[in-house]
Amino acid sequence: MRTKIYFLLLFAAMMLSAAAESIAQTATVKINFGSPQAGSAVCKVRTLNGRYEVIVAGALQPEAPDLQNVSVRFDGNNVIYSFKPAPNTEALCQTVQNGLEITFTASSGQSAGGNAAVTPTPTPTVKPITPEEKKEAKTEALDLSIPESPGFTILGLNPQSVVRPTSPREFVAKLINSLDENGNIQNGVAFDMAPYLLLSRGRLTLSDYRNFKKDKENNFKKDKDGFRIPRFSLERFFSRIQYSLATTKGASSEDKSARIGTGLHFTIFDYGDPRMDQRLDQCFLDLTKEIQRQATINILGFVPANEDDITGEQEDRIQQEITRLLDNGFRERYKKECIGASKKRNFGRSSFVIGGAKSWISKTGDSSKFVDNGEGLWASLAYGFEGLRAFRCDDVELMDEDNRCIQPQLIFHYRRRVKETVPNPLVAGQFTTKDSKLFGTRLRIGVPKWSVNLEGVFSEERYAGRTSSHDWIGSFGADYKLADNFYLNFSVGGKTKESNIPNTGKVFI
Repeated sequence: MRTKIYFLLLFAAMMLSAAAESIAQTATVKINFGSPQAGSAVCKVRTLNGRYEVIVAGALQPEAPDLQNVSVRFDGNNVIYSFKPAPNTEALCQTVQNGLEITFTASSGQSAGGNAAVTPTPTPTVKPITPEEKKEAKTEALDLSIPESPGFTILGLNPQSVVRPTSPREFVAKLINSLDENGNIQNGVAFDMAPYLLLSRGRLTLSDYRNFKKDKENNFKKDKDGFRIPRFSLERFFSRIQYSLATTKGASSEDKSARIGTGLHFTIFDYGDPRMDQRLDQCFLDLTKEIQRQATINILGFVPANEDDITGEQEDRIQQEITRLLDNGFRERYKKECIGASKKRNFGRSSFVIGGAKSWISKTGDSSKFVDNGEGLWASLAYGFEGLRAFRCDDVELMDEDNRCIQPQLIFHYRRRVKETVPNPLVAGQFTTKDSKLFGTRLRIGVPKWSVNLEGVFSEERYAGRTSSHDWIGSFGADYKLADNFYLNFSVGGKTKESNIPNTGKVFI
């Protein structure tokens, strides 16, 4: 009898020892929420390719766990935390106050001996692209070639006569040194800004700016490529309004006058607005997947069709390669490649703007003697050949410096200018007034770093006391990016002899 009792005590001690060892090997991961949860339905889990995945709605603002053993990626509006448990490990997800807890334990069918490693295989944490970085990227991905200034337009000093529609930037400064439409040397400066963007910084969200369409079930409508369809937004319309203030001073003996011009651009539509580029968003979301793919290629030389074909030893080497890539700046390089691809996609796309401006002139250059110098209205429609597959840049590959994706753009422009004070072409040293209108086309070909322009313009003018005259203007120009936010523009052309004005017909630069 005593022998039986000894065996029972020994068996109980062994069971307690095993239980204690199992508890010691238990691993618990906590995911905290930045937003209060509703109910307990947030514990959505699945097992995929041997990994245990916990799916959390992005609206809960989940925070990545502190442990360095969790892989994080995004799927639409969800954040997915992925773990790779050791063999014969069970996982339990439960809702706790303001978060989730995932507990990993040795399965009941396994001995609790030394082979039962229950903590997930360590996986490098890939820091996702933050909302602040995304907002900065949208600005950086703007069509960064020479912007057209409404102030210079009303003063006739844009490098090209045909005004090109552009996505507005928060603030731009431009310097100019050139000959005006009358052949007189002009020096000037213009300041352009998007007032609503400047005043609403920190308040305007991309969601308000985009204003996606929803159906009756309150789900977002999507196009054939799976991207959400935007609708008209007052926030977007006001954000795209561009205000300009420009001033010039004549530098020749024939014209010493000073001019001031102020104007507005209203964007009716803009297919090249990077703030609307959902492919750029998707590129950021694919960061985790892309670094996994790159690390796999670096180690294996290819990406297996099935993750189960990767051995445990290869998986460890891939994780080490991910760590190496992160330490060597892969994340920042990848972000820049996403922005570069967005620039290529959106360069020279279709858009439509209308503008108007008012100007004043001081004939002697005296700042106290400015008088009215008339006003002007114009419209520019740009076609980016999006309908032609050969000119679409949607499939630009990342990490491919040779993929230039040269984009053409055809622009049509109409302008009406009234009561403009100009030097009298018939009497030196005197001024007269002029009404004018022009219609022109401009072919622009290039990439975000450079472009060339070829334009032709028909102009009709009427000087006070004279009949109308007309002429043709042709020019060739180019702009080149010298450094970030610093561009050089060059234009040269000629103007035919006006029909009833002698000694006309000019070359300008």
